Amino acid sequence: MAKGAAGPGEHGGPTNGAGRGGAAGTRSAPGRGEAATGGALSRNRQRVLEALARCPGLTRSDLAHQLGIPKGTVSGVVDSLVRSGRVIEQPPEPPAQARPGRPAKRLVLEGPVPVLGAVVLSGGYLSAAALSYAGHVLSRATARLSRATSEAGMTAPALALLSGVLGGARLHKHQLKVVVVGVPAPIQPGSGVPRPGRAAQVDSRPGGDEATGRQGLGHDEALAGEGGPPAAGRPRPAFFTWLGTDPAQEVGERLGVPAVSENDANLGALGEAAFGAGQGLDSFVYLKLVGQVGAGIVAGGRLHRGASGFAGELGHLHVRDDGPLCPCGGRGCLSHLLGDALVEAVQPAYDRPLSFRDVLDLAAAGEAGPRRVLEDLGRTIGRPLADFVTLFNPEAVIVDGSLGPAGGHVASGIQEMIGRFAAPSAARAVEVIAGGLAADADLLGAVALGRALAVGP
Repeated sequence: MAKGAAGPGEHGGPTNGAGRGGAAGTRSAPGRGEAATGGALSRNRQRVLEALARCPGLTRSDLAHQLGIPKGTVSGVVDSLVRSGRVIEQPPEPPAQARPGRPAKRLVLEGPVPVLGAVVLSGGYLSAAALSYAGHVLSRATARLSRATSEAGMTAPALALLSGVLGGARLHKHQLKVVVVGVPAPIQPGSGVPRPGRAAQVDSRPGGDEATGRQGLGHDEALAGEGGPPAAGRPRPAFFTWLGTDPAQEVGERLGVPAVSENDANLGALGEAAFGAGQGLDSFVYLKLVGQVGAGIVAGGRLHRGASGFAGELGHLHVRDDGPLCPCGGRGCLSHLLGDALVEAVQPAYDRPLSFRDVLDLAAAGEAGPRRVLEDLGRTIGRPLADFVTLFNPEAVIVDGSLGPAGGHVASGIQEMIGRFAAPSAARAVEVIAGGLAADADLLGAVALGRALAVGP
């Protein structure tokens, strides 16, 4: 966004002199230009105050980006409001990622602090959190979603979990201003998830996701032992029935606040863009690999959802011609090579049952077998991603920080494939890096989305 300098009268100072039709030493009546400037200043002051009332903790840069006002103009307005005592500058906090330069100060108004609610379904688990608009997690809770609950819908358990979170942080319901609902599906706000076809069935093994058929890398025990396998001859739906409509609509109505749904990987991308490894990047791909498999794409500094909300569905890239059918309507999707298959590849080399977290810990400790399995995973993902790098030419590929130190092995495999198969110019321009927010990426993405909803254009 271009920087703009404050114009005459931008800071509200009086102007005297011999104006046209006025005597020296007396103030002339405001002309059309001065009236217009004063009106613009008043509107900008009001917009800044409204933005900070809804999103305390924004910086000057945040305000300029969200409101579409030049940064120089925003700085002038904020300086005036600080001098008048209407806005308070808070000392900056250390950033999640080490970055050059001085951290920006956060701006707040006096009075009760509004909070944002986030509810995210991923890998068979439901997580809820109350967050400040500055990106601080005030309180959180996680619950395993049983199969019976999965079929009934997430509204009731989400509201119960969120209520407990608010109570745990001693927050009042009236402080809740917006709720973001994250789901592991290519959802379209207001309409839900389109059904790809009646014939599609899903893998109901632990680690799978009945909403999308995507296999995650974590939450090994998700949905295990909850109600047993589906009845013989009973096909399971390709998507949760309740995802045929947007669950945020009912959540918002029950709470009496605005609510919006978003894909979980997209939330992760928004979180890294606003608070993590994606800060300052104009274009990148975020790879969500724990819990579910997906990707969020940021282009031109904005999230790219695609024509039908399907952009970034990494788990549905075609990798095997003879692979199984997938709920998306395709065959041989990447998601079916993940999940339990990775643990099963490592298990024969060890004398006790392993979880995926065990595999990550072993790889991080330098164990050759687990390390190779994760590098192979990176290569499998990296091959189709290399073609995308050639077409999209991003600045970075951000690998899910939830993998911890073991994520370096996945990143190594991805980098190898990009270097081998992407166009040399695009391969040299892209950097494969670890996410900076670990498991909080989707929650902080909810903050970024909530800010945009609260502030508006």
